[in-house]
Amino acid sequence: MPGRMRDPGPLARGRVPAGGRRDPVRATASDPAPADPPIADETWSMADLRSRAAELGIEGRSSMNKAELIEALRRP
Repeated sequence: MPGRMRDPGPLARGRVPAGGRRDPVRATASDPAPADPPIADETWSMADLRSRAAELGIEGRSSMNKAELIEALRRP
């Protein structure tokens, strides 16, 4: 319907998602340390692999195939 507003989601209504925090930046000393990021594997989509490669600044990621991206992400 035109003019009808979409539901803004639980965070906009002030609710905290199950098992989550409203603002992860405001973590306290009593909060557990964040877990290590997951290791890339064949179950990841190409978009996820490229996104993670971009976060890590891996050069040539746009021309890599899936196996090459996984290998590059697993390198220290």
